[in-house]
Amino acid sequence: MKAEPILPGVATGVVLRCVRPLSFWGGVDAATGRITDPESEHRGEALAGRVLMLAATRGSSSSSSVLLELVAVGIGPAAIVLGEVDAILGIGVLVGRELGHGGPPLLRLDPSRQAEFATGDLVAVAEDGAITRVHGAAAAGAIAATEDPASLRQRLARLREEHRDLDEAISRLSGDALQDQVSLQRLKKRKLALKDQVLRLEAMLVPDIIA
Repeated sequence: MKAEPILPGVATGVVLRCVRPLSFWGGVDAATGRITDPESEHRGEALAGRVLMLAATRGSSSSSSVLLELVAVGIGPAAIVLGEVDAILGIGVLVGRELGHGGPPLLRLDPSRQAEFATGDLVAVAEDGAITRVHGAAAAGAIAATEDPASLRQRLARLREEHRDLDEAISRLSGDALQDQVSLQRLKKRKLALKDQVLRLEAMLVPDIIA
């Protein structure tokens, strides 16, 4: 699928698609990179290394500074796909690149086309704006082509941390008589997906570890 590249770049990551509008200012914790907006369907999710698809944003002039903070410490999204161009987020990407921190590709794709992707899909973003799903060996190759071993180890550490957090959340919910079964099943599904990603990255890093 072809998106419009606003600030081109190459990236690979797991999709996090937000249907509800999100503001980085007040909606994302700059220290952890997790969504804190209580109205978000992905509250608690980490943005690190994700291909963040936003149907719409809630404007705030401070969103650029939050994005810059995330990028500076390596917990920003791998790419951002917007339903409508948000110049404020663009400024955060540009400043990050100018300061040498890097910055995620920024693209525009109509929300109706974003809906063709699901949270959890592994995708590759090309310089020309093409977004493609990758699977199996192709997934490993796509990630290896865009990340060095150090970046892969950082991503692996983040995934392991998120997996532990999910495990704790599932344990707490399982002991609650008033638990929300739908939420519990969603967390378990996400935990399985994370485990698969962890195993894939560990397999990719085996040659580096041996060396």
